[in-house]
Amino acid sequence: MAKNKKIDNKVVCPKCGTKNATKAKYCSNCGTQINKAIDRQIPKLKIFILLLILMFVSITGSLGIFLGFNNDSFKENVADKNLPPSQSSTQNSRPPDLSKMSPREAADRLFNRVMAASERGDVNEARRFAPMTIQAYELIDNINLDGLFHLGLMNLVMKDKKDVMSFAQRIKDEVPNHLLALFLEYKVAEMAQDANKKSKIGKIFLKSYPKEIKIDREEYVAHRISIEDLRRTLKAVNNNKQSLKEKVSAESGSSLFLKNCSMCHGKYAQGSKMGPPLVHKVYEPSHHDDASFYRAVDQGVEAHHWSFGNMPAIKIPRDKVTKIIQYIRDLQLAAGIK
Repeated sequence: MAKNKKIDNKVVCPKCGTKNATKAKYCSNCGTQINKAIDRQIPKLKIFILLLILMFVSITGSLGIFLGFNNDSFKENVADKNLPPSQSSTQNSRPPDLSKMSPREAADRLFNRVMAASERGDVNEARRFAPMTIQAYELIDNINLDGLFHLGLMNLVMKDKKDVMSFAQRIKDEVPNHLLALFLEYKVAEMAQDANKKSKIGKIFLKSYPKEIKIDREEYVAHRISIEDLRRTLKAVNNNKQSLKEKVSAESGSSLFLKNCSMCHGKYAQGSKMGPPLVHKVYEPSHHDDASFYRAVDQGVEAHHWSFGNMPAIKIPRDKVTKIIQYIRDLQLAAGIK
């Protein structure tokens, strides 16, 4: 690696030539690590900081939650190379041996805790530990693509769109059509409620998927559930776009939804700036049954899950509401929501 040049108290990135502050750890333009030499001088300090972070986690949180969880959505994070099956049965009974834990293992422990908290809806805990997790990953030299994806997810938790995009770009600098980089970009577009951007990224994702998924990348194995969830969602949207073109009847569920509901809930029930997505686990049948949809149309409903404001009552004949509900259920089923 070329030595960093100093010009006017600035450090010049050896990769792209951008001037950076002398204390900058990464290039502000391309993300290349520019003060690696400084890191080598303080390895003990890095380990000490990680130990302090993990001690804080152990003291302030439940070790049972921190060291292991039963949610199937995050078995991909727990049952990976960092947590072999021989250890999984003892994780809940005793704390980890911090002295034998690598910096990456320590960072992954924090990552798993944040993701578990996020999955069960504990936003406060997720956001409390996400910055700590980011700091832990930033202490790792030569972080791989999986680590960059983890950093992107942590910044998603913090709703920091700019930093999420920067980590997505660092992944794409190595693999232009990397599925997890596209995943991060799609989530940012979703957060910004940018339908055009979502559509553009979704097309690239689906086009890249067949070739990319055949490549034996460790991060694809670790995060296959997330990749497949996004793929199913995108395919469902595409299928329903085609369905809308084919169903020309003014009385079809799709046409009725488009006429009466799409202004707020989006053309394909994916949500908009005016209202929430109905193709969402919040509205799965076990939580919002068909009767709740009838009531919402007949009586309106006060905002409680989202911050879009109250929904007013809408005058639609009941038989047409039935067709709209069936259309929404078909969309949900196509997206894996049962």
